[in-house]
Amino acid sequence: MDTKNMEFLQKQTTYLGFGESLHEKIKEQLRAGLPKFDLTHTGNFNDKETAYTLHFAKGNNSDYYFLNSYDAKMGDHQINVSVKSINVENGKGQKLNPNITAKESFNILDGRSVYKSRVNKENEPYKAWFSLDRDAKNAAGFTELKMIHDNYGFDLGKELANVKGQDFQLALPEKDAVAALKKGNLIEMYNADRSEKYFIAADPYYKTMMVLDMEGKRQYVRNTAQVEKELQRSVPEKQEAKTDVKTEAKQKAEPEKKSLKRKSSIKM
Repeated sequence: MDTKNMEFLQKQTTYLGFGESLHEKIKEQLRAGLPKFDLTHTGNFNDKETAYTLHFAKGNNSDYYFLNSYDAKMGDHQINVSVKSINVENGKGQKLNPNITAKESFNILDGRSVYKSRVNKENEPYKAWFSLDRDAKNAAGFTELKMIHDNYGFDLGKELANVKGQDFQLALPEKDAVAALKKGNLIEMYNADRSEKYFIAADPYYKTMMVLDMEGKRQYVRNTAQVEKELQRSVPEKQEAKTDVKTEAKQKAEPEKKSLKRKSSIKM
């Protein structure tokens, strides 16, 4: 048994969010020396159970084992997540692990989107939001993932500011909130006296934020593009002053100046 190979796989599965529960099983399977093997794991997030199956196999030209992918299943949907053993350059001199973690795969199955720096089959890096395509399944029966790339036009920071406005504040510092939203997590948002509280998540497909009330009911949200259009329509057109011909006094009517107030993005 290759001890370095074992330690690498144990560290990799821990980083992916499967904890140390698989460490001893990995050791046993490497000792057995089979060409490939699968390990199962059960996760519980937000009181919802997710079943995982991890797929390990020897390399094509060596006896070194790799974790190639894992399946994540919750309810009627099951996704297959490929795993890479390399890091990705993020453009700022930092190396990022491109893999979707166990918690992130749960977030996808739970209906939210996750932003990752990934690599394709040619090991070329790209960034995209991943979400569940509920109506699409492949030949193996797995639900497909939708990918929304940066050029689609979703601006997380801009939409977060739009939905938060002046009336609400986040439960986390904004930098931490953005990082959590990219992982597909729900973030709390509330007003000054905390009489109103909502949960928010990124919704890149509709270029807005998902907003849920305390009962989990989704609230209608206008994105920044819709708000800007409404503001433009609300600007009064200049009207010519009318003259009353029946009176001797001629009065000039000036257009009334209206202040444009920011419309709330959340329909209360």
